[in-house]
Amino acid sequence: METTQIIKPALTFKEAIGACFSEYATFSGRSRRSEYWWFAFFVLIMMFFPVIIMGLVSLVLEGKFIMEPGEVHGALTEAIDFILVIALALVSLILFIPSLAVQTRRLHDTGRSGCWIVGGMVASMAFSIAELFVLGDVSHGSSFTTLRQAFNVSTAGAIVMLSFNLVQAGLNLAIFVFSLFDSQRGENKYGPSPKYQ
Repeated sequence: METTQIIKPALTFKEAIGACFSEYATFSGRSRRSEYWWFAFFVLIMMFFPVIIMGLVSLVLEGKFIMEPGEVHGALTEAIDFILVIALALVSLILFIPSLAVQTRRLHDTGRSGCWIVGGMVASMAFSIAELFVLGDVSHGSSFTTLRQAFNVSTAGAIVMLSFNLVQAGLNLAIFVFSLFDSQRGENKYGPSPKYQ
């Protein structure tokens, strides 16, 4: 006798945000794709909103959306930018834990450990430490600019930095791909399926 599984409908944007905040620091259990991706979209909106406001303030007050390197903002623009940077930092702090938690639960839903995330974080820290030792200062450029500067300083140091950067990129790509997978049917070692019953 075959049993039929009931597939729960996908979470809406509002339900996903509510679920992530109700499980703010819960790293156990499972989260389905809709919860993870709606929350990722919410984080993206919350992170870019202050940046867009900064650009619009600059456009309205100074006539330019993006300032040229070396240009000085007006005092009002600087004050508003400072407030928005503080707001961005607070939003980042508030969203950091639930983002890690839902990403961990999403990996659990596909039958994978949250250690994938830890691996990416360790590779990122190792890259930063190598950058500090090779360049003597943490660069404010892109990863490619930093690597180019490192090659000018030390080929061995640049190879170490490149290795850590590639490991981090590979782990991030793997996590992204895993987050696209469907929920495992039934119960796995992380708990019952949030999608299939």
